[in-house]
Amino acid sequence: MADEQDNRPADDGGRPFEDGMHDLDAPGGEPATPSAPDARQASEGPDATPPPGPARRESNDWEVLENDPYGRRVRRRRPAGGSGSHRHRRHHDEEAEPAPAARPEPSEEPLAEEARPPREEPERRERPSHRRPRREHDRKGEPAAGANILGFKGFRENRLTRRDAWQAFRRFIIASGPLLALAILAHIPAMVSGRLWRDDILLGDGSFLTEPNGIVSLWVSSAEGEYAPVSWLILWVEHLVWGAGGTGYHLLNVLLHAVSAVLLWRVLRKLRLPGPTAWVAAAVFAIHPAFIYPVGWIAERGLILGTFFALLCVLFYLKYDMPVGDQRNDDMAWYAILAHALVCLSKPALGLGLPFVLLACMWWTRQGHSSFRGRHVARCSVFFVLSALTLAGAVLVHFLTPPPDLVGIGTGWVGQLSVAGWSCLRMLGVMLYPAGQQLLRTFPEGAGRIGVGYGLLAGVAVIYVIAHLTRRTRIGKALLFAWIVFMAWAVLPLVALPQYEVIRHGVAAGHWQYPGGLAIIVLVVGLLMAAFQKAGSGAPLVSNLFAIVLIVALVPISVSQGLILRDPVALWTRVTETCPRIWVGHSYLGLALVQADEVARAELPLRRAVDLNPNDALAHKLLGQSLLKKGELMASKTHLEAANTLDPSLRDKASEAELERLLVDAGSGPKSLPNFLNISTLPGHGKREILAYDKSVFDEEAGPHAVELQSAIRDLREGSYDRARDRAGAILKEEPKSALANYVLGYTHFQRNDADLALTHLNAARKLNPRLSGPHYLIGELLLARKDYESAVKSFGEAIRLQPDMAEAYLSTGLAMERAGSATKAAEFYAAALVVRSDFVDALDAMASLLATHPEERFRNGTQAIKLAERACLLDGRKSHATQLTLACAYAEAGHYRDALAAARKSLDLAQAANDTAATKDIEEKIELFKLNQPFRRPPVKTVQGAIP
Repeated sequence: MADEQDNRPADDGGRPFEDGMHDLDAPGGEPATPSAPDARQASEGPDATPPPGPARRESNDWEVLENDPYGRRVRRRRPAGGSGSHRHRRHHDEEAEPAPAARPEPSEEPLAEEARPPREEPERRERPSHRRPRREHDRKGEPAAGANILGFKGFRENRLTRRDAWQAFRRFIIASGPLLALAILAHIPAMVSGRLWRDDILLGDGSFLTEPNGIVSLWVSSAEGEYAPVSWLILWVEHLVWGAGGTGYHLLNVLLHAVSAVLLWRVLRKLRLPGPTAWVAAAVFAIHPAFIYPVGWIAERGLILGTFFALLCVLFYLKYDMPVGDQRNDDMAWYAILAHALVCLSKPALGLGLPFVLLACMWWTRQGHSSFRGRHVARCSVFFVLSALTLAGAVLVHFLTPPPDLVGIGTGWVGQLSVAGWSCLRMLGVMLYPAGQQLLRTFPEGAGRIGVGYGLLAGVAVIYVIAHLTRRTRIGKALLFAWIVFMAWAVLPLVALPQYEVIRHGVAAGHWQYPGGLAIIVLVVGLLMAAFQKAGSGAPLVSNLFAIVLIVALVPISVSQGLILRDPVALWTRVTETCPRIWVGHSYLGLALVQADEVARAELPLRRAVDLNPNDALAHKLLGQSLLKKGELMASKTHLEAANTLDPSLRDKASEAELERLLVDAGSGPKSLPNFLNISTLPGHGKREILAYDKSVFDEEAGPHAVELQSAIRDLREGSYDRARDRAGAILKEEPKSALANYVLGYTHFQRNDADLALTHLNAARKLNPRLSGPHYLIGELLLARKDYESAVKSFGEAIRLQPDMAEAYLSTGLAMERAGSATKAAEFYAAALVVRSDFVDALDAMASLLATHPEERFRNGTQAIKLAERACLLDGRKSHATQLTLACAYAEAGHYRDALAAARKSLDLAQAANDTAATKDIEEKIELFKLNQPFRRPPVKTVQGAIP
């Protein structure tokens, strides 16, 4: 039995053998009487077979073990028999004999000198190591610090037998295999999905991935406004393998997500969570529908890769911080630092909060603040330094590439806190109710969103206070731990980083809920599993049933969410319906419809995108191509030119050539409009300067009064009507028959709403110089205001005869026709005005109003009215309450009363800001109609025949 006890491995306390362990150089004693086991061995005879185990030698009362399981030579006291007195002298090693001779039974008389076996000089060997052998398991069965990264032990003969290693590996496969399978199963639809927002930018022809020196530029520049060279390097390598196709990119995203689920399981086990709880939490992370969009988004590679490295860093650090033996494994600390550096180079925002996550893990493993000291914080100093460098780099990138305001929340800390507060609410809602998730999300309108954002952040602070006060309880500890992880990986990047992350990703659903959702999942699953464990004898059955039901419920939702990614039209239609104010959704819906050869349906979302974001070059290009196919040449030319101006790389030379050919076939289109003295518009009207049409007449007949006339016109442009009147009056005193002076003076009285004096001077100018077109137009406007529609139409007709490209005359003729009751002829003149000038806001508004509010149903067309009204609002910058009200009426005619109310309320705000009492009252009446889901209809008018030029 003594031999069997000597062959035992290390016990749970870390001591390889029992008390009495000494090195070979330990002090010995005098020879003693042999023990009882030695006597029994001697009685068996010299040919007896030695017992199994390490070779054994004896020196007095010491037994020397030549080969122990750890390859070291140690010796211990003889477990049986008398030991005798010890004289402190050194004993030398002796060579082990393969079959030691049997000893005689102890007798009263000592053996004779010649009967003793000859003593051989032992061979001296090197001094054995004093380090204690590393324990393979701690008392709770956790793997030692030197074990494999994923927790399974290698095939080392001096640690485990091959059979034990194979069993450990099999247990790891049995646990991690289903996690990998569930993650891949839930994301199969995402593997074959198309490109989402910003994916085309990354994989397109203008991307850095296609540049010859792309591998160099990604290390010295910031792509997509973010310095993440590791993420871009992997994409660059993938681009060499997969090209522009998206399947390979999606596959790697899914594999990274699946491995991250396994790493989460190992991290939770290192945090001493029960095995079933850790596995169920990792399984929920693998299949949760909230992560379908981030995993299926190629542009979110940095987030997926950064989360993978972050979990790896936490696992490495836990292996370093929780040693099983007496010594720490410094290699794990270096691995953790390397993983943190990779996080900062893959997703800088994620690396900011990683040191706080590590501190939370250290606090959790020590079960409270009582054993958590400042030295534990000092161990993370390297990680805090890396985070500080990351923040400095992010600020530098922000100043080098300022972000666009995609959602209109403004700049500064107010906007950042607002986004952070709403993001907390969105994340919590999506994690608990994933069926309502959207690819993009919007923020509430008005100043109320700022207060709500602050309120939500205050709620987060209250949660921390509650968790801190209850930290002595199990629920309080779990709540505090989850709070720290959530703040570090979900809120801190939005608050600490510059405006780029807030503005660009504030609308992206699932962007920060991917790492932040880990805390919510672990907290909820842990609390539920802990509650089920109190079910008594049926606890295992209840917890297992809960896990099965949860997984079976989440997998179909995840698959259905992934199927939406396969149909871009359905995906972006859903986005535009739930978030109508996000221009990205309308732009990509138009792109998806154009790619599906549904050009007719693409026009409306593209117009909406251009309306919300006039700087969307892609929407301008697609809209120009769509209008070209419909035959609207001038409008197509406008949008194609806008796309070329905003982004020259999107220039479509084929469409431009086709457009020029069609314009030549149609008679080369209308002539370009002159611009006299660079006067472009009149304040508040959006009309061209009427005097500009008669530039040639002014140049020819100004004569000696040219300087005075130019000064008077400049005063008109600046709004100094009294000064312009005085200058023109001075010219008339010198030359009473000056047609140009009468023209300028009449125009001055027209702007001052002095109709009688204006008619007098304008009639004089028309008679003195019949070549002037401006007086005819202004006289027509005065007659239109007096409801003399027939005379007004005649005057407008004369102006059109003199200047065929006067769009204002066409518009005013249409207004006279419509008020006279001839809607058909009015629509013809509105269309003619738009042919002459496709960006004429008043003509667009008039045509939209006719199609939206005409009392006769045969003239109404809500869809066309929305297109025209949105175009008008886009061109005037949404600064006119009249165009906004027309848009509201168009929405109501089409049945979109929710949008109608929003547009009407904006029109009301503009009217109140302008102190327009009459317009305010009219808008309020229409709002009441829209609340009742009723459109607005103009009262019918009697038909009045008017002359048509």
